[in-house]
Amino acid sequence: MAPRRRSVRTEIVAGFAAVILAFGAVATWSMVRQRRSVAAMRLANETYLQLALQLGQIQSAQGTFNTLLDMFPEERIPVSSRGWLEAARRTRRRQVQAALTLARGSLAGVSDEGDRDFLRRAAAGLARVDAAYAVNDPPLGELLRARAPSPALPALKADIFAREDACEGEVRRLGREVQGRLTRLADGLERQQRQAVQLTLAAIAVACVLGAASAVTALRALRPLTRLRRPPASPPPGRPPRHRGRHRRRAPLSAGEGDSRSGLDPRRPLRHGLKPRPRPGGW
Repeated sequence: MAPRRRSVRTEIVAGFAAVILAFGAVATWSMVRQRRSVAAMRLANETYLQLALQLGQIQSAQGTFNTLLDMFPEERIPVSSRGWLEAARRTRRRQVQAALTLARGSLAGVSDEGDRDFLRRAAAGLARVDAAYAVNDPPLGELLRARAPSPALPALKADIFAREDACEGEVRRLGREVQGRLTRLADGLERQQRQAVQLTLAAIAVACVLGAASAVTALRALRPLTRLRRPPASPPPGRPPRHRGRHRRRAPLSAGEGDSRSGLDPRRPLRHGLKPRPRPGGW
C-alpha cells in the first residue's frame, strides 16, 4: 500500500474550505448584482420617470402655446386664451429649470457612463430650451400686449414662432430619448435578473458537487480508523477461539488430564514417599 501524501486532517479541512469558498463566492456575486439592480431601479424611478413626466408636461404646454400663438393676432382669440398665454409665458421657465435641476442633480449618483452621458445631453438640451425661452420672453410680452395688427407684428411673430418651434422639437426629442432609455433599462434589468438566477443555480450546483466530493474524500480518509474499531469476528460454534499473539491463554485442565500429560499413572505409587491421591470409587 502506497504511503499517503496528505494527512486525514488536511483532506477534511481542504474539502470543507472548498465548499465554504464556493458558497462565499456565490453570496458575494449575488450581493454585487443585487446592488446594481437596486441602483438601476432607483435611477429609473427617481430620475428617468420623473424626467419623462416633466418633459411630457412641458411638451403638452408647448404644443398648446404654439397653436394659440399661430392664431395670434390675425384671428380673434378669447380673452381666456390670451390670459393662458400670459400665464404660460411666466411659468414655463420654472418647469424647464426644475427638469434641468433634476438632470444635473442625478449625475452625482450615477456610475454608469452611458447614463451619465445621456443626462449630460439632456441637461444641455434643457439649457438650450431655457435660453430660448429667456430670449423670447420680451418680444412675447410685446406681441401679447398688441391690440391691433401692425406692420411690425408679422416679422416679430415669425421670429418668436421659429424659436418656439425649435423648443418644441427639442423637448419632443428629449422625451423620446427618455422613454427609450426607460425601455432599455427595464429590458436590461429583466435580462440581468434572468442571468442572475441562472448563474446562481449553476453556482449552487457546483457547490453541491464540491460538497459531495469533500464528503467522499473524508469518508475515504476515515476508513482506516473504522477498521481499528471493528470488533473481532466470533468463532463458529463448537470451535475454541483462537488467540493471537505471543502469550496464549491456556484453558484449565482436570486432575486426570494433568497427570496423564505429566507421565504419572494415578494407579502406581509415587516414589520418594509420595502416596497417590485416592480416587473416588477405588482404584
